[in-house]
Order: sequence, then structure tokens, then C-alpha cells
Amino acid sequence: MVRRLAVAAVACCTVAVLVGAAPSSVGAVPGGMRGVPGDLKVVQMDPDPTPAGELTTVHAIVSNEGPVKSDGFVMTVTLPEGTRPQGPYFPSHCAVVAQRVVRCEFPKGLPPGQTATALIPARIDAGATGVLDGGEVAVAGAGDPNAENDSAEFEIQVTDAG
Repeated sequence: MVRRLAVAAVACCTVAVLVGAAPSSVGAVPGGMRGVPGDLKVVQMDPDPTPAGELTTVHAIVSNEGPVKSDGFVMTVTLPEGTRPQGPYFPSHCAVVAQRVVRCEFPKGLPPGQTATALIPARIDAGATGVLDGGEVAVAGAGDPNAENDSAEFEIQVTDAG
């Protein structure tokens, strides 16, 4: 009898781990937060300095600040003037929706404390110099409780070739 209970407990815990919840929290939402999505936050990060005419990659990162898993969301990367998007993109379903704008959709389920990343290659125009500013990463998710952290600007430093 004890052995059967131990086997049942192991099976229960294994299933709970596979679905991402401990046995005592299956179906529970922390702090009665049912219906409240996770707080999505854009993490600010400038691409590496790059010579004119070369390729750099924008790392667009969104963090779920909690308290629960996120709903689905859309990440939009607007490149600064003097650049143009050049695929392939990651994830592969990201797409150019305007001259310098790439849109990436993510499904619901980003856990609190985790991040989602889109990699957007950008070609620096051959005649570009100095700092290319005006780039932006933005996130939009249904019910995101804090719009103040839903975008971050970035710039690209154009370096001398050599």
C-alpha cells in the first residue's frame, strides 16, 4: 500500500512538473490574480557599433515582470534612419510591415522572470556616419498593467571601417 502511494505521488509530481506547476498549485493563480496578465517590459539594449555598409543585429528583448504568465503579445522593432532590415529574422515568423519596422508575434505563456527575444539584422547604409538614433523596441499585450515600460529607444554607433 505504501509503495502504491509513493508511485502515485511520483507520477503526480512528474505530471505537474511537465505542465509547469507543483501539485499544490495546479489551477491556482498567485495572490488571486486570476485574469491579470504578466507585466511586459522592454529591456533596453543598443546594438554593437558597426561600420557603414555592414550588418548589425538588434536584440529586442521583452521581460515578463510578473506576477503571472503573459498573454500573447506583439513586439515591434523600428530601426533608425540610415538602416534597413535584412532577414532572416528570429523568430522566423517576424516580418517587415513598413520600411524600417519589423513585427514579431509571440504566443501567451511567457513565465514571470523569463524573457522573449527577437533578433533583427539591420544593414547600415553605406554613407551613414556618427550615431543613428531613433530606433525603438515596443511591446503590446492585452491587459498589460504598466504601459510605462512597454518601449525603449536604442541607437547604433557607426564606426570607421578597418
